[in-house]
Amino acid sequence: LPSNETSSDSFKYVDDMSAAESRHVSTAPRIQDDINGLAQWTETNYMALNASKCKVIVFCFARNPPPQPVITIGPSQLEVVHSARVLGVILQHNLKWTEHVNTVVGKGSKRL
Repeated sequence: LPSNETSSDSFKYVDDMSAAESRHVSTAPRIQDDINGLAQWTETNYMALNASKCKVIVFCFARNPPPQPVITIGPSQLEVVHSARVLGVILQHNLKWTEHVNTVVGKGSKRL
């Protein structure tokens, strides 16, 4: 997807892509427009997005966080998760490292 067609940041590695939007809580989310554009681009280029492999994670530290945005690909609503693996690193919605550290320690313990 050409970068000049999106309002959000995108990070690509081989066949993975992450889209990110940074905004004030009072500002309406625009990432759905970018997802729609990505879906259109993939369709035009004879590819398809697999909605079951796409996840939404929200990082928000406001005292009164806004409602979770509903992000869809076609008719499929994307699952909102509290943690996600990105290039081998587990990111948590609260930016803590407990899940990642526990996973790494668990793998190390199995090898001893």
